Amino acid sequence: MLVACAPMRTSAPAPLKAGELPQFSASAWPEADLLFHRDPHWLGADAAFSVDLGKGRVLWLFGDTFIAKSELHLRRESQMVRNTIAVQSGLDPSRAQIEFFWKAGPASWLADRPQEWFWPLHGVRIPGGPLILFWSRVRETPGEGLGFRATGWTAVIIDNPDDSPNQWNPRELAAPPFPAGILPAQG
Repeated sequence: MLVACAPMRTSAPAPLKAGELPQFSASAWPEADLLFHRDPHWLGADAAFSVDLGKGRVLWLFGDTFIAKSELHLRRESQMVRNTIAVQSGLDPSRAQIEFFWKAGPASWLADRPQEWFWPLHGVRIPGGPLILFWSRVRETPGEGLGFRATGWTAVIIDNPDDSPNQWNPRELAAPPFPAGILPAQG
C-alpha cells in the first residue's frame, strides 16, 4: 500500500533536541496503490526500492514476488520468485503507467545461481549514463535461523537504462572485499 507522508507541523519546525525524533503522519493513498494492481500476474512483493531513471521514469526493484501461474490470479496458485522489477512512466503514481518484468518460468529477473539468489538493495542512475543496481547475495541455510543468510553483495551495471528492461543485459561489476562478517546494507 502506498501512503503519503507529511510532517505534522505546518510552520517552520523548531530545532530538534538531542534524542528527539521528528513527528510525521501518514494516510492511505488508494489511487496510487492501484498502480501495483495493474498486472494481474504480479501479485505483490515483500520489498520495494525505487530508482529515478530520469525523463519521468522510475525503476522499482522488488524482493520475493508472487507471480500468478493460473488465470485465477491467486497467490495460492502462484510461484514466488526472488526478485522482479518494474518501470513506472510518470512521476505521479496515481496517474502513472507501470510495466513489470521477470524471466519466463516464472523466474527471477536477476537470475538465481546454484544455491544462491539475489534480493535488491538499491540503485543509482548516473545522469545521462548507465544504471547501477546493488543486490544482496543470499544462500539457503536449512535448520539455521530463518533458513537463509546473506553471503555477500554484488552490483550490476545496465548500459542502456533508457531502453525497455527487455533489452537490458545486466553485467556484474567487481565488488570490493569487506572485512569478514561485514556486508553493506544487510539487515
